[in-house]
Amino acid sequence: MRGHVVVRLSGEITARNAERVAERLRQALRTHPQVLEVDLGRVTHLSSDGCAAFFAALLAARPQATRVTVTHANARAHDTLTQLGLARFLDLRREEDQDSP
Repeated sequence: MRGHVVVRLSGEITARNAERVAERLRQALRTHPQVLEVDLGRVTHLSSDGCAAFFAALLAARPQATRVTVTHANARAHDTLTQLGLARFLDLRREEDQDSP
């Protein structure tokens, strides 16, 4: 097994920092994990422009067969990712779907 890497994001993800977030996700993919989990539990806002980071991560993950999972997405982030069609390519889980500790 190639492993499971978790990247925990926080704050706002918008056009201003989408490239920086994308680079962080690409850096996590350099280890060629089987699963890249992106934890949005501390993300307060995800704009449609900010979702460019997820497109970039998916493009980098595909050639190495890494599954990208988004966890702890609040309702707004979940809706944004779904409206852009990313839910078709991401294993997308909302906050309320997560197991409590």
